[in-house]
Amino acid sequence: MNSDPRKLNAEPNFDRLVEDKLGSHVYVLTDPTDKKKGNQPFYIGKGGGNGKGNNRIVSHFIEARKSFETGSANPKQQRIHSIWRKGFEVEWFAFKCEETVARQSR
Repeated sequence: MNSDPRKLNAEPNFDRLVEDKLGSHVYVLTDPTDKKKGNQPFYIGKGGGNGKGNNRIVSHFIEARKSFETGSANPKQQRIHSIWRKGFEVEWFAFKCEETVARQSR
């Protein structure tokens, strides 16, 4: 268990991994400390695809680290801080998907 919350969820090679293996993906951030809800998602996002959005998952952790230092955090960052303060990492899952484009009918 890590005693310094700012060092949790560090993913140094994440961008290359996502670009090489996942491409377009949907990801879920979950709270491993929430026993009542059984590790349900607290955030769902989309990333990847042609080199764009590859660091979306990690960017949430980077933003949370910055807000940890400044003391101003949005609700998602506050949830991440809460998990880190308990000595846990935020669990995340990514699912490869095909990029689709929705067209509006005229």
